[in-house]
Amino acid sequence: GCWSYRSLNDISIVMGIGVDTDPESGGFRVSAEIADLTKSLQDSSPGSKIIVSRGQTFFDAIRNAKKRLNNRLYIGNIQVMVLSEELARTAGILAVVDWCMRDGEARETINLVIAKGASAQELLSQEGLGQSIVSLEMDNIITEDNKSTSSTTHVELYEAFFAIHCPGSALTLPAFHVTENDGQPIIEANGIAVFIGDKLAGFLGPEESKFLLIATNECHGGILPVALRGTGSPDTSLEIQDSRAKTSFFYRGERLTFRIETETDVFLAETTAPIDVMDSAQIQALEDLAGKMIQESIERLVQVVQGGLKADVFGFGYNIYQRDVGMWEGLKKDWEAIFPT
Repeated sequence: GCWSYRSLNDISIVMGIGVDTDPESGGFRVSAEIADLTKSLQDSSPGSKIIVSRGQTFFDAIRNAKKRLNNRLYIGNIQVMVLSEELARTAGILAVVDWCMRDGEARETINLVIAKGASAQELLSQEGLGQSIVSLEMDNIITEDNKSTSSTTHVELYEAFFAIHCPGSALTLPAFHVTENDGQPIIEANGIAVFIGDKLAGFLGPEESKFLLIATNECHGGILPVALRGTGSPDTSLEIQDSRAKTSFFYRGERLTFRIETETDVFLAETTAPIDVMDSAQIQALEDLAGKMIQESIERLVQVVQGGLKADVFGFGYNIYQRDVGMWEGLKKDWEAIFPT
């Protein structure tokens, strides 16, 4: 039972990996955040170190880290893989995703992240507020986000691999950037990165991301600020308990139309507006106001995506593929031109 046994003294446990393009070689620069087990756990929590290596291919760059370490990198415990914006826009992410899916050690549940406006190395070099290991901090933010703020998405490695090869659907990944907290640089979730194929097409902000999650049945928490007084400035907070969405379509007169229906359960969590919560008519008026706000926000999002990014983040094409594969066969070759209409 111990034929593959390796001592902790013989391996360097990688918690997260950052991947950038390397202008020197034209290949990859890999930044591995490894757990620092040299400190006494009685004195402080375990920290981390960043090991940087380069190579012509992604695997070459990972293996070249051995030149700087006594031990080989152990990647079976990676929580997060950070991909730089530049890499995602130019080379694409398929080479990295493909290798991770093939490798025997890498988990298929690694969380993928796009570094917005910064290198992947820079993102991994920041300090976490709640965790001394920033990869664990990022992992916690991603996995809990759609239950608390719904400002970004949560996509694991196998899901990204499927989305890249999936007919009629665009890959979306969580975006993080470096910002300041009390004068100190920290990491922060900052919306969603949108792809066409395996290349980055653009970003959606945190607020737009919330309504994308609502429209695609992936929102399970967050806050909806509304202006109950009707003055334009929000005076009421509705806390999302849960949200459900379904998409349907019909094809009439050579015109393809999609319908998104959402149903969102909320708590009245905060208000400075006068409201009698025992008056069903006032509660109904609040529900109607919030429903209209959600509808208008999703409609604006659809216009932004169709007119600008032109990436099917709603999975409209995949919806057709699942329900009417014959229709999809007739539409798929022109789908990039059909989707914006």
